[in-house]
Amino acid sequence: MDEKELLEEARSKAWSFSGLTPPNNAKYIGAIQKENDIYFYYQDKEGNFYYDSQQNRCFELAMKEAKRKKEKRKKEFIYRKKVTLWKMISRMFRYQHIQ
Repeated sequence: MDEKELLEEARSKAWSFSGLTPPNNAKYIGAIQKENDIYFYYQDKEGNFYYDSQQNRCFELAMKEAKRKKEKRKKEFIYRKKVTLWKMISRMFRYQHIQ
């Protein structure tokens, strides 16, 4: 079976998948460019076909980056709260020793 026939069979039988990595260690077999998108096709050892699109990959990467930034902001916020709390506690003890 040549590459064109394999891609046509993959196009008709492929399942989409979530995430950036195809399931079951599927190997890349080719891509088909359509009007506004590029579709990437994969095949696993059992003969199952999977596909992913360029738009979907960009979306997944954007969501991953947004999650990373959110976690970073959350850690910075918690750190600032801890520092502020520590300053307040240390001031309280300083003023208690003065009186």
